[in-house]
Amino acid sequence: MSITALIVDDSVDARNWLRRKLEGMGIVIAAEAENAADGLKRFQTMSPQLVTLDIMMPEIDGMDAMALFQQIRQDAPDTAILVVSARPQSERRDFLKGGAIGYLEKPFVDFEAVARILRAYFPELAIRRARA
Repeated sequence: MSITALIVDDSVDARNWLRRKLEGMGIVIAAEAENAADGLKRFQTMSPQLVTLDIMMPEIDGMDAMALFQQIRQDAPDTAILVVSARPQSERRDFLKGGAIGYLEKPFVDFEAVARILRAYFPELAIRRARA
């Protein structure tokens, strides 16, 4: 069974980088969104198992990253959310306390720590890696 993901980030470059890295792990990208409002629509349509969420996006239609995060936690608490951020640690803390599985710091440098978190959360990714 494939792991499906939704990438929510206002940066095209960040979305492309995340797509390459996640697909390289065997994760299927179900959709991408450039803001939280669009992210919510796509999440409700696709029901992915993983969401990568940039927390520095403009508010659109009253929806910002925290509102999207809280809505996903409410609607589908088992969904894994990976926070992507260039913000200080203190601002990420609210997301981590709220149930995010980890964070990836921008600018992107090292994906391996995140890959370990994803393999621990989704054991089938570790099995796939062992077979590769």
